[in-house]
Amino acid sequence: MTLGVAPNFDEASSYSFDAFMDVIGYCDQTLLEDEAIRENVEHAIKTFEPPLLVFYDHGNADSLVGNDERPVIDLNNAHILKNTDVYTLACLSAKKLGKVVWSYGRKYWGYDKVVGFTVGEDWELFKKCFNAGLHAIMEGKSWKEAYEIAYNEFSQAIMEARDEISAMWLMHDRDCLRVYTPDNPPPKSKCPLRRFAVKLFGRLGWRIKRSEFFGHLLTMTGAGMMAHDFIWKCQEVFKMDLANTWIFILGAIFNFLGFVLTWADKVRWFARMLFRKAYALILISLWGFGFGLMLHDYLKELGRISNPYTVHGMWWGLLLQLTSVIAYIVLRFKR
Repeated sequence: MTLGVAPNFDEASSYSFDAFMDVIGYCDQTLLEDEAIRENVEHAIKTFEPPLLVFYDHGNADSLVGNDERPVIDLNNAHILKNTDVYTLACLSAKKLGKVVWSYGRKYWGYDKVVGFTVGEDWELFKKCFNAGLHAIMEGKSWKEAYEIAYNEFSQAIMEARDEISAMWLMHDRDCLRVYTPDNPPPKSKCPLRRFAVKLFGRLGWRIKRSEFFGHLLTMTGAGMMAHDFIWKCQEVFKMDLANTWIFILGAIFNFLGFVLTWADKVRWFARMLFRKAYALILISLWGFGFGLMLHDYLKELGRISNPYTVHGMWWGLLLQLTSVIAYIVLRFKR
């Protein structure tokens, strides 16, 4: 089946809605105007698992915008499209969101820049171009063939446009159209960190957020500094056997498990072991418990040290650990 989503809440979306009405016959289920909101879209995708989602409305680099101007699909819920290809008429969405959808092994049709059009006598040409790819796909053409058909349709429309501004926007839209398929991956990122992540993790690298990356980096840096300083002090000051620091070791294990669980929704085999909505709570609990155990073990031994301010590494580690936990909670659940 095909799910069609078409908000209609301002002048620009009224035109995308008009274009959608020309292809509505392809859609087995539709969410139109006021129905096109995040909760309804998520419910429909989870319930029907449509092979194709058709979306016509505003977009951003990392989201598709619903009728209430909230994202219906963004980087936080893109995983629900793991069984769904996406065809959009939406600005910018191929820039980030399309790459994330592609990373799940799906196809994505969209634009990586602002989509422009004129509303005069050339509007019919724009509609024909925007819908050309979907017509081809529904006729059984491959997505590569559909792209070639749409590209040619844009090129023909440029020649037929009555207004020079229309011709300019048609050329612009043609050149920013992006189609990602298993055989046609996104271009290499200009960001060195993103390229490194893709090189290291493959398609998974497109799903890693910068906030998560730096959160993990802070967490593991803090844990490493704490481990180094604590073990060093235990051996030097107390002549302690490493085996006696079992609480610290247990805390470090919990910290490591918390780090692993951060990727639970990114790694399929691990995600199956957890409830998708529960893993974040488990993650935070493990981080908090591990942090508490490490703090307890350190403070227990702190009374034997005459000048606790000499262990700068431990204090900085505690600060980094706490900061990363708070930052992760805020960023993860921010809407």
